[in-house]
Amino acid sequence: MWFEVSRGNQTLLLFGCAALVNCAELDCHPSLEITYFKDAIGVYTINGVDYEFKDGDVFLMQSNAYH
Repeated sequence: MWFEVSRGNQTLLLFGCAALVNCAELDCHPSLEITYFKDAIGVYTINGVDYEFKDGDVFLMQSNAYH
């Protein structure tokens, strides 16, 4: 389920829930992103740097960051 709030051509808020397994495709967008990991462990690559995460971790991602 995804929820998006937009004004004109700008996304102000995008909320969703996804089950990702071995996701290798990076994306980049002009909006700020907050990622909360629930029942998960792994490695999150942001701008070419790997960060380990575990259940309950939160990542605040600047705009235009490849992740």
